[in-house]
Amino acid sequence: MLGGLIVEDENVETVRVPEFRLTLNGVTLDEIKENSKEIKYSGNWLKIGDLNISNVKIKGRGNATWTQEKKPYQLKFAQKLNLFGLGKLRKWILISNYWDDTNLRTDTAFYLANMIGEKFAHSGEFVELYVDDEYEGLYYLTQGIEIDKNAVNLRDPLGVLVELDNIYGKNEDSFFITNNGECLTVKDIVVQDNLNLAMADFMKNFNILEMAIREQDYTTIAEIIDVESFAQYYLISEFTANSDAYFTSQYFYKDGFDDKIHAGPVWDFDIAFNNTKVRSEFMANWDMTGSIEKEYFLDPNQQYDQWSRLFARLIELPEFRMEVNRVFQEKMSGRRHKLLSYISMRAVKIQEAALKENEKWKKDDYVQSVRKLLKWINVRYDYFEKEYGNNYGKNNQSGI
Repeated sequence: MLGGLIVEDENVETVRVPEFRLTLNGVTLDEIKENSKEIKYSGNWLKIGDLNISNVKIKGRGNATWTQEKKPYQLKFAQKLNLFGLGKLRKWILISNYWDDTNLRTDTAFYLANMIGEKFAHSGEFVELYVDDEYEGLYYLTQGIEIDKNAVNLRDPLGVLVELDNIYGKNEDSFFITNNGECLTVKDIVVQDNLNLAMADFMKNFNILEMAIREQDYTTIAEIIDVESFAQYYLISEFTANSDAYFTSQYFYKDGFDDKIHAGPVWDFDIAFNNTKVRSEFMANWDMTGSIEKEYFLDPNQQYDQWSRLFARLIELPEFRMEVNRVFQEKMSGRRHKLLSYISMRAVKIQEAALKENEKWKKDDYVQSVRKLLKWINVRYDYFEKEYGNNYGKNNQSGI
C-alpha cells in the first residue's frame, strides 16, 4: 500500500490490472518499432481475459513519444467493442506514459476534464501489455481523438474535428494556415467528401476569431466560439501546467455551418503536472500564458509564432477572465479533496503493475513520484483558489 496518501475509501486494495495479450501475425514487435508509425499490421489476435479478438490491426502513433524506447500504439478492431465500459469503439489508443514515473498524469487530466464539464472529455483504464508473451509494460487504454458516438460525437455532414499543431502540422499531407500563421490540420470529419467545404467554413470563422481577439471585440468572439468550452480548456491547460498546450495537440471542433467553434477535447498530458523528468520545475503559481509572453514574445504586438497566442490574448479580456473564474468557482473550487482522493485511489489500484513497469523501463521510485505529484497538485490548488476563486471585477485584484 501507499502509506500516507489520501484515500477516500480506506478499504481500497491493490487490484490486478487487466492484461492485453497481443499475438502478432507475421511480424515482430521490433520490426513494428523500427518501421514507420503509419504502417498498419493486420491479422493479429488480442486476448483480454476470456475475450478473444481476431483480425486486430496495430500501428504506431504519437510524435515525440514514438521516438522513445517504450512506444504508444493504436489498435483497430473489425467491429466496435465496449472495453471496460468506455463505450463501443473500433479504434483504441494505448498511451505509453513513458516519461511519467507515476503513470497517472493523463488519467488525472481526463478526470479533471470530466469534473470541469468538458463535453467530450475522455476516460481510460490501465492495462498491462504483452506482445507475443513478452511483457511490454503498463499502458493507458483510451479513446482516440476521432469523430464517433463514443468519442467526439458530431453529426452534421459538415462537422469537422481540427488540430492546432504548430510543430508537426506541416508534415501532414494537408494543412491549413490561418491569417495569423496558425497551422491547422483535419483530425477527422463526418463526411470525407465535404472536407473542403467544411474547412472553408472553419477557416473563415477561425480567421474572424483571430481578428476579433486582436481588436478585443468580445461581442464577435462570443458569436464565433463556445466561450465556456474555451474557458474549460484554458483552466485545464493552466492547472495542469501542460507545456504541450497552445502549440500542439490542441483540438477544436465545429458541427456544421450553424455551430460555433468549440475547444477540446483536451489531450496529451504525460509531461504535464510539473513533470521535472522532461521539463524544469514549474512553480505552483506558474502562469503558462504569462510565461509565453515574457519568454518567447518580447514584442507585445507579435501575436503568433510557434506557440499559439490565442489563449494568452483571450485571458487579457475581462469578459473571458470572468467566464474562466465562473467555471472555476462552479466546477473546481472546493473540490481539491475529490481530485486528490481520486489520484490516490488510482495510485493504489495500479501500484503492483506500476512497480513492475518502472522496473522494466528504469523509472524513478513510484511511491515517491506519486507523493510529489499529490503535493504539487495540492499547492497548485492553493494558487488557483486565490487566483480564480473570487469574482473578477469585484474581489479579484490581479490587475489583468
